[in-house]
Amino acid sequence: MTWRIHHGDALRVLALLPEGRFHTCVTSPPYYSLRSYLPEVHPDKHLEIGNEVSPDEYVQRLVEVFRGVRRCLRDDGTVWLNLGNSYARRGGTQGGRGDRALSHMEGVSKRMTKIPEGSGLKPKDLIPIAWMVGLALQRDGWWLRADNIWQKPSVMPSSVTDRTTISHEYLLLLSKKERYFYDWFAIREPATYGDHPRNGTKDMGDIQAPGQSKQTGLTNLRRNGGYVPSEYRNHRSVWTIPTQGFDEEHFAAFPPALVEPCLLAGTSERGCCPTCGVPWKRVL
Repeated sequence: MTWRIHHGDALRVLALLPEGRFHTCVTSPPYYSLRSYLPEVHPDKHLEIGNEVSPDEYVQRLVEVFRGVRRCLRDDGTVWLNLGNSYARRGGTQGGRGDRALSHMEGVSKRMTKIPEGSGLKPKDLIPIAWMVGLALQRDGWWLRADNIWQKPSVMPSSVTDRTTISHEYLLLLSKKERYFYDWFAIREPATYGDHPRNGTKDMGDIQAPGQSKQTGLTNLRRNGGYVPSEYRNHRSVWTIPTQGFDEEHFAAFPPALVEPCLLAGTSERGCCPTCGVPWKRVL
């Protein structure tokens, strides 16, 4: 397998990539007003995603970037977009490795961004950046297919006492067209009926899902050999995945376990047709 790394401004690099080539995109842009990866005196500081003056400008910048992504994506392609929300505060500065940046490491609990004039935001307001971006991309022509929740079982301790501690981010699934490639079987989960594994044996007790009444009709069908429940179920929308440390100078690296399901569902296990590039579909 050959890997190729392109390094540079997202809009400039996307413009150099071939049109309609890629099957899936897994990405997590810099979060709004969280930190800066460039020195204060860098000539491209004003172009850095996340350093926009207002949330609306940040959203519009991402819409422009994802227009470039859409050009490069196949018509049956998908995008997996990881984003987290922010909180508003008065004062402070945009970007930089300040208290907001440090508080974000390993699961943010104090995402506090400067309130731009005329925005209507109030101190301590939640800024639903993830949904603002998702809705803007939907209006721009993308299909918004799922709002998966990345639930983090361990986050940095929080001193906040008037709301819950943030322990999740969003992983939005978007598609370029109404119909697209998605291998649900590749990320299927083991299925259970309460305490009973769904293995279809005749000597099991009544089929009963948690919180539901007993399914006596299905139970009788199974005992008579007329119904064999599936051992698997479709992947759920809440993904419990711990954060993972990274030795290099990157404070928001993907945990590999978060990327893996996206690639498994968004690309074919068998590859694609060498002539037309259509991904091979799994035969079940």
